[in-house]
Amino acid sequence: PASDIFKLLNCTDELFESHGPIATLQGSISHPASLASVIQVTSQPSPPPGIMTASCKLCPLFNECVAKGVQHPIWHLPRLTGKRFQQVCAQSLDIKDVEDELLTAPQRKHKACVVKGEPLVSRKALRKGLGALKAPLYFLDFESFSTWTPTLPGQAPLEQVVSQYSLHISATLDVGTPEAVAHREYLGGSEGDFREELLETMLSDLGSAGSIIVYSPYEKTQLSKMAVLFPLRERAIHAVIDRLVDLEPLIRANVHHPDFHGRTSLKVTLPVLVPSYVGRYKALSINDGAHAAAAFQRVRGSPELSDAERSELRSELLDYCRLDTLAMVELLQALQRLAEDPER
Repeated sequence: PASDIFKLLNCTDELFESHGPIATLQGSISHPASLASVIQVTSQPSPPPGIMTASCKLCPLFNECVAKGVQHPIWHLPRLTGKRFQQVCAQSLDIKDVEDELLTAPQRKHKACVVKGEPLVSRKALRKGLGALKAPLYFLDFESFSTWTPTLPGQAPLEQVVSQYSLHISATLDVGTPEAVAHREYLGGSEGDFREELLETMLSDLGSAGSIIVYSPYEKTQLSKMAVLFPLRERAIHAVIDRLVDLEPLIRANVHHPDFHGRTSLKVTLPVLVPSYVGRYKALSINDGAHAAAAFQRVRGSPELSDAERSELRSELLDYCRLDTLAMVELLQALQRLAEDPER
């Protein structure tokens, strides 16, 4: 139980002794950390002048503030930070109006596709990258969970632990009809330590040859952690790592699309390159990683769940992870078509 690990302390008296009660905190505009300055600023009839920074794009009000009315704001340019951001910002907030001399090569490519209003594909380089793939092809995706209170031996608070994987397998480089590709999967049990069973099942499913396609470095990071956790399987795990092929860097370097808005995460590229998947994810009861993690914790940590409810949650978790790897199959198909399209 949490009471064995954490101790609740009331620090109110110590806080007031060192800083005084909240009602007496003093401050001014020049001291923004104080409560008084916040009240002073927010009580003005009009908002204070905006300060443009590269981190503005992280603000939930981004599209209602600095980016309002701008379809392609400069914040969509890749890796635009520091002094270069200030130089570009001083010229324009719209990518189309920024001079090429201020931009790096990747930024100029993104601007070019924005100005043309169509994808910009480096077909030769994309073909070379895709040509390095070796059959059979394995499309791998992990889901994980974390808890404040460790539930597994050696687990740290909030440490990500892989709870399931999905694996689509194509015997050839031509994946054909995605639904016809073979599929394997694993989902951790409701009780006990499932990590070794997950690892052994995955190693068996992955075989000893062929490219293992992922999207982002996440799978490599988790596999490296498994190699430390299970030293007797370190060689086999590193052999898997050596076979990984990450599609994201391939897209980032060779496919520039106005609707990517300067980003290349799977949630951005998939709806653009394979539009049919937008509706398919929305139709799922579990349709993102955070929701999946919460559902798995319910499966393991909610004794009040009936067997039917637990079974339904497990089925929904498998459906979500399966769609992630099936999406990568169709994403690879889309990239293969782009690489061969003479008009790109």
